[in-house]
Amino acid sequence: MSTGFLRQTQPHDATLRQRLGDGIPALETARGDSLQAYLALLGELGAVARSLEEWDLAERWLKEAVQLSQTLGDTAREAANLIRLGTLYHYREDVHRGMLLFSQALTLSEQPAAASYRDFALQHMGKLLVEQGLYQEAYQCFSQALQLRQRKGDAELIASTQEALHALESLLRADIQFY
Repeated sequence: MSTGFLRQTQPHDATLRQRLGDGIPALETARGDSLQAYLALLGELGAVARSLEEWDLAERWLKEAVQLSQTLGDTAREAANLIRLGTLYHYREDVHRGMLLFSQALTLSEQPAAASYRDFALQHMGKLLVEQGLYQEAYQCFSQALQLRQRKGDAELIASTQEALHALESLLRADIQFY
């Protein structure tokens, strides 16, 4: 795993490597069959490539996924892929671009078709803010994400946000003890 606040990369994961290897020919097939299927696979494989720290490949696929979702008017997939691409920039220490993309995803999530991604945008923005030492802003993001996730009733997502809040609280306690 990479360093950083609750980052999720696994550059040596054999299952992910296999998924990426299997996905490349499937991507070519999907391109000819259905733009929606191609778009879905672009986003998925872009996220897999990001997890494997295949940065250039992930960036190329995720940028294409954002552009295609815009062309197709698919605001839900656009929001999802903006978050994926923002996370890639976050992990590559391009804080400005990461924050810009998370903000764009938050704006898109105000539309009903993309509303289900608001908690994800807030969660990822919160992680970036923690790494910038902006703990209060991060806490606000995580708190909002937790409220949305509790409304969704998704135990795994709730646990993920609670983990982020607990980790942030630990950082705050450590900061207080340091002074």
